[in-house]
Amino acid sequence: MYVVATTTTALALFSLVLLRRLETLYRKDVYRDLEVQIPNEVDIQLVIEAVKSKEVMIIFFAWNVTMKLK
Repeated sequence: MYVVATTTTALALFSLVLLRRLETLYRKDVYRDLEVQIPNEVDIQLVIEAVKSKEVMIIFFAWNVTMKLK
């Protein structure tokens, strides 16, 4: 009985203490929002190529059509 409790306690301490220190070594992902508003006549591939770089990855793309009432 004590072996199970000691093993569980050791595993919990390992998880809480040591893995926390290892977590700081991992690279963090940072997400920022960029909203681009363009007219319908613009080729979307040109816009995507202008935004893309080694540091920027498009993870979500939405086509929003809103009509303005005059």
